Amino acid sequence: PISTDTTTKKEGKLTAGDIADAERKNVEGRFKALGDQAEKTGELNKAFINKIQKRNQSLFDKIEKRIGKDPYKRQKFFTGIAAAMMQPGNVFANGIKGLAKEIEDLDATRKEKDELLTELDKTRVETANELDKNKLASDIKVLGLTTKQKNLLAGKDKAVADAIIKYMKAGATFKTAEAAVIKARAAEKAAGIPDPLTAS
Repeated sequence: PISTDTTTKKEGKLTAGDIADAERKNVEGRFKALGDQAEKTGELNKAFINKIQKRNQSLFDKIEKRIGKDPYKRQKFFTGIAAAMMQPGNVFANGIKGLAKEIEDLDATRKEKDELLTELDKTRVETANELDKNKLASDIKVLGLTTKQKNLLAGKDKAVADAIIKYMKAGATFKTAEAAVIKARAAEKAAGIPDPLTAS
């Protein structure tokens, strides 16, 4: 963390800068706990988690540099993120939304905000893709797919592959699951329901 404390420290008392530093550590600790949990459940591997944590630290450093020496603005920024993470729902998603909101509230140009938001969105997208990839690998392992079935599944669109996995989890074989998905999509087409894979 970048030290921007401009207050005078009195022995035994916390300065505004100390509190701002503590708020940042609190937010970083919450994101770290999410990473530790994801590693424990096998949803994400340690190398990916470390990459995301380093990127978050770099983003926070850039934001603190933009905020400047005002410890109260630093407190507000990190307190806002922590508050968002405590809301009901997905903690990681809430944290990303809270971080995006606080970036929007920064005293910065539109270009500066967009650069920070782009970096944040890169983390969100990469994490979502990694979670999907690892979940699919876990499902394939649990279902005991053959090499041929794995290759067939890999050649399909994500929505179709997900639907096949869903049917197989319910007890269908690969062949019957595939047939069920084809039948369901044909019925939707006949009913005039747009195909999410081709609709613009």
